[in-house]
Amino acid sequence: MRIYEGKGELSFHDGDVFHVVDTLFNGVVGSWFVYRLGRNNQEIQKGSIPNKSRADELAAEQRLENRSKKSTSGADDLAITETVGSSRRSNFFRRRRSARRSKSLCRENWEDILFGELGNSKFQAYERVTLRHPTFVRPVIFFGPLADIAREKLLRDYPDKFECPQSTANDATAKNSKLNNSGIVRLSAIKEIIERGKHALLDITPSAVDRLNYAQFYPIVIFMRVENKSIVKELRNRSSTKNTVHRSSRKLFEQSIKLEKVWHHVFTSSITLTSGGDLWYKKLGEIIDKQQTQMVWMSEFKPDESISDDFLFPMNSVSRLSYASSPESDLDVSMNDAKFD
Repeated sequence: MRIYEGKGELSFHDGDVFHVVDTLFNGVVGSWFVYRLGRNNQEIQKGSIPNKSRADELAAEQRLENRSKKSTSGADDLAITETVGSSRRSNFFRRRRSARRSKSLCRENWEDILFGELGNSKFQAYERVTLRHPTFVRPVIFFGPLADIAREKLLRDYPDKFECPQSTANDATAKNSKLNNSGIVRLSAIKEIIERGKHALLDITPSAVDRLNYAQFYPIVIFMRVENKSIVKELRNRSSTKNTVHRSSRKLFEQSIKLEKVWHHVFTSSITLTSGGDLWYKKLGEIIDKQQTQMVWMSEFKPDESISDDFLFPMNSVSRLSYASSPESDLDVSMNDAKFD
């Protein structure tokens, strides 16, 4: 969500932190005088922002606008489906194929799940936070073209430090009744790993990161940036294992660009991947260790609702249709595998 400034007011985005010094700016109700805090929690900019009441109104307007856009898009999709379904075709098999697709999650549906949930956050417009050291082992999430390989390597090399609630390859988690083949994970499963003193290594969508923050798990989120698709292809060829799914370098590169543009506010750190070695893997470990010991902006209050049974969607499920449709990929996924019931 972005709050657009009024006359003379600052604009800001999700994740920005402010130090409020005057809640009655210029003696008028409606604006706060604040200092914006930078990466090192230093005051870097001063100005006024809408007070809580005005910010809540602006946030509500944005949510309504987003829902309206989704509703309009859904109506258009339905009209297209009905037109296709009602048109006469001489080929029986083409009709069957079309009917199946009308019930399936097409690539655009997956893209909506991945990139279109910015307006559905459970957070209010503003949240009171304090800077504290985490008293628990924080979950770890990777985004970028080598995210799956990074998870594989950490689980293989450091099983005493990392555990994935979505991986049936891990004996400890395979016995967990909360696991299923879909890769969907419940917050309660993540909490169990944290209680065992390990980092929960997660494959989830960016919008699910927002849910984790709302649940006050405060994950370490590392974005792996690349300059071009050639580097993606080189690094994946060098680091892939027999369990690594073959994916289109071009699709992975394009998705990473879009992820950074839309969801950069959920990243807690980033690294740039370069050709010529596995230094990126060592750097990941250093970042995780450093961020685990750093202070984190945490909410002063507990969530208003019980969220232990909330579930998070895996990034791989969202991405697989795009990869499967690419001639550069060896992955073959039927459109009939993912359906709305």
